[in-house]
Amino acid sequence: MMELLVALLCFILVVIGINLFLDYIADRIIANRSLNEETKAVTEKMVKELCSDEEQWLAYKKRNIVLGMHIDVVEEIHGQRYEEKRKVTKKSNKVKYSYHPYLTKQNNTKYKLEIEYEDNRIVSFEDK
Repeated sequence: MMELLVALLCFILVVIGINLFLDYIADRIIANRSLNEETKAVTEKMVKELCSDEEQWLAYKKRNIVLGMHIDVVEEIHGQRYEEKRKVTKKSNKVKYSYHPYLTKQNNTKYKLEIEYEDNRIVSFEDK
């Protein structure tokens, strides 16, 4: 009889512990959502300031890129830049970055997207 009571008590403690843990997880999710919403609002404000016209803003909202878009807005959409190639002249500063790397069967790194910038604005891009 005593063993049954001990087992029942252990079961009750486990259930209480699981409920406390689930409450803790729910609180963390709610806290992260509010933090993500604040971060998203700040990011959107920064992006809106960098967009020079409504077309760029609408493209950003659809997660697309367009000519003339600022390099920081592209980074917000496509993430980290790879493989920088620079061409500097007296008149301008051209930079080409690659995005979305992947490995080929021969174990070479290729990129799905190349974007060329002039003075931090897109002048051309190529999907591969």
